[in-house]
Amino acid sequence: MSDTKQRYGLLDLYRFLLGFWVLSCHDFFFVQNTTGHFSVAELAPDFFFVISGYFLLKSMQKKKYVPVHIGMRDLLRARIKPLFFSICFITTFNLVCTALFIRDDVFYSLFLMFRYWWYVVYLYAAVALFYCAYKLIKTKRGFVIFLFATAIIMGVLDYLLELGIIPIYELTFSTRTLGCMSTGMLISYIPKLKFKKFNYNILITALLIPILFILAYNEKDFFTCLLMIILFASLVYFTTNISFGGKVFDVLGQLGTRMYLYMSFITTIYLLGITHHRILFVIDVALASMDLVIYHYKQKYEAARAKSVE
Repeated sequence: MSDTKQRYGLLDLYRFLLGFWVLSCHDFFFVQNTTGHFSVAELAPDFFFVISGYFLLKSMQKKKYVPVHIGMRDLLRARIKPLFFSICFITTFNLVCTALFIRDDVFYSLFLMFRYWWYVVYLYAAVALFYCAYKLIKTKRGFVIFLFATAIIMGVLDYLLELGIIPIYELTFSTRTLGCMSTGMLISYIPKLKFKKFNYNILITALLIPILFILAYNEKDFFTCLLMIILFASLVYFTTNISFGGKVFDVLGQLGTRMYLYMSFITTIYLLGITHHRILFVIDVALASMDLVIYHYKQKYEAARAKSVE
């Protein structure tokens, strides 16, 4: 396994655990949040966006001297290709079931089926936006200022939305996406801490995780959410200084993403009358695992075919 994968093994583990938690906390699964407090799962997308922003900057730096249209095509393709089968399969299944079995409130049913994909849609839109900005702003300092300004402006907008001063709830997802991804990209510009005798990044990471769990059960307000996003960014920063992982963690990270996508599939089954929580949970994990196995065999086949052509 390459050093890159080893270094980011913990981030893959976070993705899997948070993806699992998101599943367990949604209403048609077996754990429900009815306390009036917010759970880690409600802020999991923010953590995912911080991680995505961190990796996006790394990818954009490799496309620095590539024409804009080619670089954008490659960035989007790299993110769509691993999930292409999942998206096509789930979309086809949902549309066919809607056409055959659902007669009332068709559009609302479709909304319920695909509502969990907002993360994917906003991610792809943000990738295009930030890459265009990266290509237009020629200097490193200029882009850092742009990212910092974006994070601040999105934070202010989010606060105004929270207060109801801007009465457009749908903008919340846009502000969270752009604010968290710009924060993740800013992390990449912070110099890495180096320790001679002991890697204190391990100790700091171990302290940050329980703090995040404690904050997750405070009252939900803007400033608590903002503090958690800052702590998410800190956790990503210190985690990337720890060399840990392997292929298993890479697979777990991919599985977590697929489990989230297949919530759309599970919603359709739920609407068709299968409502047993644990059965739905098992179906989601099983389909995500099968999807991942198919993808890895497809990769092996493509690699073998390319090698035979050479």
